[in-house]
Formats: sequence, structure tokens, C-alpha cells
Amino acid sequence: MNRIGRQYRLLQTKTYWKLYYELLGVPFVSSHLVYDVLVKNCHFNKGDRILDYGTGDGLFLNQLASDFKVTGVGVDRLAKRISKAIAISDKNHLENNFICSNFDSVTFHDKFDKVLCLDVLEHLENPTIDLERISRLLKDGGELIIQTPRDKDKKYILNDSEQVFTYGKDEHKREGFSLEELTKLLNNCS
Repeated sequence: MNRIGRQYRLLQTKTYWKLYYELLGVPFVSSHLVYDVLVKNCHFNKGDRILDYGTGDGLFLNQLASDFKVTGVGVDRLAKRISKAIAISDKNHLENNFICSNFDSVTFHDKFDKVLCLDVLEHLENPTIDLERISRLLKDGGELIIQTPRDKDKKYILNDSEQVFTYGKDEHKREGFSLEELTKLLNNCS
């Protein structure tokens, strides 16, 4: 495991982790690394409409709105997380909309330029259904951006004694996806 990976693992196991999160509102120490990869690999244009499926605290959508003047909708099923996303969006005068709901309960009237699906698929009972719905929400030429743990990537799977905090019962339904599994899953979407 590289140095950054060890530091992240160490921070996850410390008792101050939850306090750090509550004080600073940053859910993961590595979020800035994920954001950097996202920005380097995707081109965001002013005015883009983004759907952030499994938005959590709205960290990525709010930051993209601030940096690139995009707008979007963030959906998450946990009210506490959505409340934080709304508070940050309002405080920074961003035009994002956050919805507390299961994905299948939301009706969208517009299509999106990009859909973020970051660390979500491993939590779903049947990700094919959600991916099919997402594909219908993308504009022609739109981009689906997925991040998921690799299959059997143990650094994402914490045992109960190590897990300092969770967002409710947001357990993984599977450890992750191999590249082949993810490719097959995406090819099966109509």
C-alpha cells in the first residue's frame, strides 16, 4: 500500500475522524484527490447540467458549480447528507438542487450533460436498473462518470471494529467491480 493509502487507512481508524468530519464537513480525506482526477479527465463547460447520483454531502457537485459555473441536481437517500449539501450550496449562492429520495422515486424533466456516479454502484442491489435509467437521462453525447472500488479491493471494506463512522446503514452490496464486470454491466444497459 502506498504512503497516501496508509495515511488514509490510519485516519479512518482514529477516533478523531468523526470529529474532523463534523467540524470541517469533509467526508473523506482523499476527496481532493478524487476531485483532481475528475477535473483532469472530464471537461466541464460553463452551463453544463450535471446529475450527481448518490451525491452524499454534495461535495463534488458544489465544488464543480463553484469552479466551472455548472448547475445540477444531487440525489441521495439520506436526509442528513442532503441537508449539508443544501447548506453549502446556499451559503455559496450556487444554483444546485438537492433531493432526498431514492433514485427511482424522482422524476426528471431535463436531460443532463454529465452524470456522476461516484462510489455508488457497490451499494446497489441491482445496479443495472439504475444505470439503464441514468443512460436515458443523458443528453446525446453526454458522459457517465463512474468511480467504484475494484473487485476485492479490501481498502474500501472496513470491519466493524475499524469503522469509525458510517452514514446510516449504507453498506456495500458487493466489494467492487472488475473492469470486465463493469464493462459487461454498462454494455447490458439499453
